[in-house]
Amino acid sequence: MVLNQRTATLQEGYTERPAVRADAQLITDMLNAWGQHYVGRNTDNVEDVDAQFDDPKWQPENATKMIFDPSGRVVVYAEIWDTHEVPVLPNMWLCIHPEAETDAFSAYLMDWAINRARQAIERVPENARVVFETTADIRDPRLPVMFKAAGLQAKDQSWLKMSVQMTEHPPEPTWPEGIRLVSGDDLPDQRTIFMAVRQSFQDHRGYVEGDVEEGWAHWERRLEQTKEKGKFDPTLWFLAMDGDEIASLVLGKWADNGNPEQGYINTVGTRRAYRGRGLALALMQHALRVYWERGRKDVALHVDGSSLTGATRLYEKVGMSEEERYDTYVLELRPGEDLSTQ
Repeated sequence: MVLNQRTATLQEGYTERPAVRADAQLITDMLNAWGQHYVGRNTDNVEDVDAQFDDPKWQPENATKMIFDPSGRVVVYAEIWDTHEVPVLPNMWLCIHPEAETDAFSAYLMDWAINRARQAIERVPENARVVFETTADIRDPRLPVMFKAAGLQAKDQSWLKMSVQMTEHPPEPTWPEGIRLVSGDDLPDQRTIFMAVRQSFQDHRGYVEGDVEEGWAHWERRLEQTKEKGKFDPTLWFLAMDGDEIASLVLGKWADNGNPEQGYINTVGTRRAYRGRGLALALMQHALRVYWERGRKDVALHVDGSSLTGATRLYEKVGMSEEERYDTYVLELRPGEDLSTQ
């Protein structure tokens, strides 16, 4: 059964509007107020906030919400993401100012988010299940209270940020026979890498099959943006090759968006036919050796904490442990067949 439209209101004196690109610094300041309070440092930068507005499929005029308290201070910034061509998992990303009085806006905010997420229903097959998802950083105790009050349920799934603080040179990897390592100038063309990433993630929770050409256009766009910002470093992209086939890959960058002192690995994947041979372990060990040799001892990545492919065990083998945890909360908007990997 589709939920009825929800219509809570803001407390008197509070105002709201969608975000525009010119708000990037205002949003960044609020995000960093959260970071200083809960993490002890800034966690965002204006360049990355501004870049969100470059996505041609995302419509911030109806997919964002800023809420201001009576003094004019930003207390909420929320985004709805349903840009996948089969948006069966519309998702909310949310940050609340650490000093905000959540009772003044929480019901209104959640009603807006759920109503907005429901718009995805008309863009998916009639038999498809549609589920609204969001996550709660466990460092912020206000979020679970808000989500549960709106009818969301905790899902048995968390997203983790795992990291390692290396104190010694990582071990030399052992490569299976017939596998060669390529990086930097020896990388194959980007389309080949994109297809290998796509195939590697087919068995990951939440994967939804989509149009290849649309996915490729998104890959090209993000790659060009990364290059324009001077953040693309092909010497931190590592592929395990079996002849001309990409068997496994680790794609890294010099700094995490939220922590410039920490190296970051964007993608780790192994194609089905090559799993169980230790390729991802060897690539991770090699990648960490490269970071170490360049003077970067702290390296992180994000992963599904209940990964269907056992990714967390892999990262523990190279010394990584949980640094951050984001618990998932869900609300079924329409029952039906699950089109996403579960």
